[in-house]
Amino acid sequence: MFENSKWITFPQEVSVASFIKNIKFKKEVKKALMHISASGWYRLFINDNLFSNSYFTPGYTDYKYRTMFQTYDITSSIKENTKLEMMLAPGWGGSKHIAFTIGSYPYNEKSLIFDLEVTFVDGETIHYVSDENLDVYTNEIVFAEIYHGETYDQSNRGQYLGKAKLASVSTELI
Repeated sequence: MFENSKWITFPQEVSVASFIKNIKFKKEVKKALMHISASGWYRLFINDNLFSNSYFTPGYTDYKYRTMFQTYDITSSIKENTKLEMMLAPGWGGSKHIAFTIGSYPYNEKSLIFDLEVTFVDGETIHYVSDENLDVYTNEIVFAEIYHGETYDQSNRGQYLGKAKLASVSTELI
């Protein structure tokens, strides 16, 4: 997993935004596993529904050396036309208050990586991965920070920001 995935970030500076990938499956899906992590916090939505009620994922770590990832079995959420949305916010990896040195960030870029591993009933497996071809949109959360909470603006959702940009992250995924 993650072999062809790339760490990605936003094409322009915003506090919170969503990476969107629409997938049309032409064959019946037997199993779909989403492997995902972030330098920051992420929330996973499938077909506009929040997939997990976990908070603060991927969890606190020293992002310079290692970052945890999660694997979700999303098979039951897959449809012929599936929309994946990964919302990304600064979280642990982008808060000045969690900085390892005064006034700096553990990472300057909020970033995300994923590998959707889909196995079809005929045995074929395809990986849909994070790369610079994902679309990035604003969402209703315009600001998020561990100590300062969230700022919510329903009118902000859906502004196209461009394609994802590659991020320079070097950490071990555990």
